[in-house]
Amino acid sequence: MRAIKIFSREDIECIVPHRFENVLADSVTMGELDGVRVGLIELLIHDDDQRGRAIFSKHKTLNQSVVLPAVFLEILALGAIVCTDRPHPDLPVFFTGISRFVKHQDFCLGETAKGLVKKVKDKAGFIVCDAELSSERGLICTATLMAFFPSFMPKKIEKNARKMSEFDCPKPIYYPLKKWPTLKSPFMYMCDALRYVNLNEGIVVGDYTSPENHPLIKGHFPGNPILMGVLQWMSVEDLVLALATYLKETEGKVGRYVVRGDAELIHDDGGVVADIKGFQVQVWMSTDDCLDQAELIATEKVSFRDSVKPSQTISIVCRHLVIG
Repeated sequence: MRAIKIFSREDIECIVPHRFENVLADSVTMGELDGVRVGLIELLIHDDDQRGRAIFSKHKTLNQSVVLPAVFLEILALGAIVCTDRPHPDLPVFFTGISRFVKHQDFCLGETAKGLVKKVKDKAGFIVCDAELSSERGLICTATLMAFFPSFMPKKIEKNARKMSEFDCPKPIYYPLKKWPTLKSPFMYMCDALRYVNLNEGIVVGDYTSPENHPLIKGHFPGNPILMGVLQWMSVEDLVLALATYLKETEGKVGRYVVRGDAELIHDDGGVVADIKGFQVQVWMSTDDCLDQAELIATEKVSFRDSVKPSQTISIVCRHLVIG
């Protein structure tokens, strides 16, 4: 790779509208590889990370901490932003989608990860990048990122231009998710409760209210706080965790298994926040090798359609569920 420019953490903070813990890169190198623009990211997070970035981790076991899988894409997104060589500090970058995400192994705290982002399409403000994250132990994940770089601040999306959901949750229940701090920060649970379970029809619904005091909104974005897109996506992971805990307590279902399906995140007024197709979530319940948890291991496609502001509640609707 031919290096064109190297951005330090301080440089990155100046050219992208992320601040504080949200800057998940220690350095980004903009370069060219076989005539194509690329970005190379390096990141090292410790358990006692002085910048507070350990909030993006969880305990896989009581003695091992790993980065949350959805956060892999936030790391790679910084490479996509910087390698375009055109971000402006006063204009946010809107990530519109993720596709072909596959998790290959854990990214452990205390090890250096390197991300490679390769721009494959750039037209009318939209870019598409193939991306991968690796460590000395091998490949961590692969995915494709899609983003929009506006030349001006877009106006608020009009209601009649939004995609509206037709889902109406029948016979709601209320089963709160236990947000154990031994697994991860309570702020990093993106589901509050189960609201409906019908496994015969393959439908599970939960909800999540974005707290006004969430520590990450101070950097996403300053003066216009919204929930990070990767955290929208992670709500599926935590809904499956709530379901797995519910099945363990009500039916005695334990062990290691995978939950597959599609999902839709919906505002209270029916507006669609995100579409998530072909997700796979690995579950551990009462196993010897992991704490009780669930994590995203693959997703065919995520389309981000709307933002979630502090105090707003979204429904997480999972359909076509297959457990096994």
